[in-house]
Amino acid sequence: MLSSWDVMSGMASLDGEVLVHDQTGRNVAMAAADHLAAGGVSVTLNTQDATIGMEAMRLEISPFMKRFYQHGVGIQTDQELVSAESADNKIEATFRNMHTGALSRRLFDHVVVEAGTLPNDELFYDLAEAAANRGVTDLDAMRDGRAQPVTEEDGYRLYRIGDVAGSRDIHCAILDALRICANI
Repeated sequence: MLSSWDVMSGMASLDGEVLVHDQTGRNVAMAAADHLAAGGVSVTLNTQDATIGMEAMRLEISPFMKRFYQHGVGIQTDQELVSAESADNKIEATFRNMHTGALSRRLFDHVVVEAGTLPNDELFYDLAEAAANRGVTDLDAMRDGRAQPVTEEDGYRLYRIGDVAGSRDIHCAILDALRICANI
């Protein structure tokens, strides 16, 4: 089993029939499916959601859909991936319909799963102890659009945003930065 980042980074070179399973609803699985299909790979893009890209911006989906149709990408919705097991040099994927509970199985050469990323927070923790605010964000102030509390200590202030906070996209990071910096 591979991640979308294995595909997008070029670390994995795939051929045959590939399942790209999207657990996040953002644009990363669509980008991986698009990349593979453009390279001539037979791709099925699967999601447990009612439509692909549930969390993606609407403007992103249309160009992907055009290319998916051009490259013959299969799209499965409402299908939870419950297992992926080796079967005669293939991978047998088992799906559960989100509405009926019915199980179905299909063979693939490769399975790519987009399940987000872990926070990339090593540098944050290296810097947090020396920061005037110790890296602490007042979430109530952030939510309410108020300035972050100022301490008497000298030094820089450090806040967790974007991929340092969790598996998020650039738009979330920009919004976090705006909320924190708007009142500085």
